[in-house]
Amino acid sequence: MFVFTLNKIVLLDEPQHYYICQFVGRKDIKVKALEAAEAAKRLEEKKQNEREMRKAAVKLEREKLEQENIRCLELKQKQKEEERKKKEADIAARKRQREEEGRKEKERKRRCIEETRRQKREQEEKSHSEKVGKKFQ
Repeated sequence: MFVFTLNKIVLLDEPQHYYICQFVGRKDIKVKALEAAEAAKRLEEKKQNEREMRKAAVKLEREKLEQENIRCLELKQKQKEEERKKKEADIAARKRQREEEGRKEKERKRRCIEETRRQKREQEEKSHSEKVGKKFQ
């Protein structure tokens, strides 16, 4: 008669086979130990792969943030450059306007002086012609 268990086979009728059954049980223990070791190894490999995946994800995220920071810095630098150019253009426009106003003011003064001289000359010619006219009369 045989009794089957999950761990080993035990023979009840024949005692000489009992020792063989114990040996088979030990092999079974060794197989289970190997399976457990393989399972532990697979679990460790899985954990290692997960660590590597997390490291890769963190590295990728870091690179993404770095690229975003670079883009932000470039955008800020571009905006500052545009503001600087706009400010320079405004300064140049005001300078041209002042120069134009200065030229107009000089032209106005020159015309006033010319007008004054012309009127003075006309007055002198008129008074001179009146004096000449009185002499002949």
